[in-house]
Amino acid sequence: MSAMEEARIDRKAIARALKDYAASAAVRPVLIGFDGYVDKLVKPRICQEADAYYTSVREFAMRLLDLGGTSSDIAVKPMFEKIGGNGPLLAEALAEKDAVCSCIGAMGIPELSAPYRPLSNKVRLYSVAECAGSYALEFPDGKIMLGDTESFNSIDWQTLQSRIGQEKLLMLFQEAQLLCFANWSGLPKATDLLQGILRDVCPALSCERTRSVLFDLADPTGKSDAQFVELFAALEALAPFYERIVGLNPKECLQVYNHYTHSEEREFSAEMLEELLQTFPADEIVIHDAGCAYVGRKGEPARKVTGRFLTNPRISVGAGDNFNSGYCLGKLCALPGEACAALGNEAAVGFMERERPMTRMELLEAFEEQETIA
Repeated sequence: MSAMEEARIDRKAIARALKDYAASAAVRPVLIGFDGYVDKLVKPRICQEADAYYTSVREFAMRLLDLGGTSSDIAVKPMFEKIGGNGPLLAEALAEKDAVCSCIGAMGIPELSAPYRPLSNKVRLYSVAECAGSYALEFPDGKIMLGDTESFNSIDWQTLQSRIGQEKLLMLFQEAQLLCFANWSGLPKATDLLQGILRDVCPALSCERTRSVLFDLADPTGKSDAQFVELFAALEALAPFYERIVGLNPKECLQVYNHYTHSEEREFSAEMLEELLQTFPADEIVIHDAGCAYVGRKGEPARKVTGRFLTNPRISVGAGDNFNSGYCLGKLCALPGEACAALGNEAAVGFMERERPMTRMELLEAFEEQETIA
């Protein structure tokens, strides 16, 4: 990636905002949707007898190539079972930071699936479908997700209206200062959800305050050109009602760039982000990478925000969602994009160190310590 100007981060201002946030959290609610998994995290073993594991996704992939044309077993070490999905993980992480959250998604019907019941004590949960299921194969340098998402086929706007109720559903959108549309790529009827929001919600929103929407696209590899066109049109139509923020990783940014500009680039570069910021239908774009992020507002230069880098994270599944939680917390604190990205970087690294989301007070301590060191 070519050079990009480094952002100047006012850590004292971030710390002050984190201190003050608790007093105003109740009047800055967050609405998150619309997926939901039960994840089983496993580590593939090199052999059944030895306590030895693959050191990279590539090493595991080479093993699979060697097995071509044969039948074989690969032993795994179960790590744990937990809630999953971009929406629920973001809701969990934001709730730990004292945000007032509601989450709509696939968390079990007619009753919540057992792994979700503890979360219902912190987040208002509205389940509209059975949980999807996934096996997450964990490696030091990444992860491979094997998912059963059949239940997502039932998640459309009519299902939300019938299971939650039209009045209640509208109220959730009206009260939310921040809307998070998570896992656009994984929802087959994402366009229908967006059209429902534009048709039934947006005309009823009050103009008395500014609202933001964060789109976390997730891996859009399986999306068609037509679905990308529908997404771009929806983002354009949301402009009068929401500040539009799009969150990506470098691979996702490359795919969005190629679809939007009808290009066939093979590698992400700073120039792509700069070009998207000129014409893409978003007010802010943030790209989260290992140890850093890139953020910019429409028509303005993008900047790099460097954070801590972990060589051997204890967990990586959910790191992107925890980045989003820090970023969203910054938005709720009315901080600029660079400060939001700094919070996102620290929230992601803290999660990978602790194997759980950081609290608001832990983030506050981290920024106060960094200010002292600086």
